[in-house]
Amino acid sequence: METNETLLENSVVFDKAGVLAIYDEENIAGKSYLTCKNDLAGDHPLALVAQIDVPSFNGGNSLTDPHVDVYRVHAYVCYNTAEAGYVGGIDVINVSNPNNPRVTARLYYVNADSNAIKYDNRYI
Repeated sequence: METNETLLENSVVFDKAGVLAIYDEENIAGKSYLTCKNDLAGDHPLALVAQIDVPSFNGGNSLTDPHVDVYRVHAYVCYNTAEAGYVGGIDVINVSNPNNPRVTARLYYVNADSNAIKYDNRYI
């Protein structure tokens, strides 16, 4: 369990905050799809408020976040490793103020990872 409040506070990064541009995916990935090509990004505004730095610790340097569950004012994020082995973690993020999310808890796993997370009656 992470107990360093400064580390948790600094896990929220606002460097790339702002309105997200919408690109024609066909030009990016070469995939075909159906779309409303005449829609302007302003018709469907998306804003990036912040990013959460992925946990990193000795033995867990290549974590990804495969799943998020939001319940009331908290987002629960699980992490697993992109490499062989079982390493992971969980973040609890307070999103009661959507413009200022805060990581309030972080748990590291050195012998397990998870691909999904769900909050249910005070259990995750």
